[in-house]
Amino acid sequence: METNLIDLILIFSIVISGSLALFQGFFKELLALLGWVTAFINIKIFFSDISNLLINIIVNDSLRDIFVISSIFIITLIIWRLISIPLLKIFKSTSIGYLDKLLGFIFGVFRVFALACIIYIYTLMPNEKENFPEYTKNSRLLPLIESLSEILTNNFDFFNENKIQDIINDTNNESIETE
Repeated sequence: METNLIDLILIFSIVISGSLALFQGFFKELLALLGWVTAFINIKIFFSDISNLLINIIVNDSLRDIFVISSIFIITLIIWRLISIPLLKIFKSTSIGYLDKLLGFIFGVFRVFALACIIYIYTLMPNEKENFPEYTKNSRLLPLIESLSEILTNNFDFFNENKIQDIINDTNNESIETE
């Protein structure tokens, strides 16, 4: 039997992510994820205000956007890390280390499947199966990703297929207008 590239990438990602999360532990991984979510929320909240403050200093719009997004993201993660260090020390003083490691591994595996589903939802799901790239057609793990993606799109309005198609159409229209 032939091994598919998609399957190899997914298996490799699962092993790496699961192993890293195993050594980090669930609580540390969860705090890191919350830090990233907080950073993205802060970007959404503060981007326009900070960008407007820097209009006269950084004239190039693209450069200003990159600077503002990067700055908000990095500053949020630094502050989050300073907050999470004492929480990690408190948690490490408890005696559930093995459970933390096991849950960390499960979290790492789940993270890969979640990312694979999001990629599938935004790249392949809007297309007909006949139009899928050739390298996806013999994948053994893709049906699992498809099923999980269906569950996500059916239960979370954010992943609604009509909204995804609208986003894709808007992006295509913007790229046509800029040409």
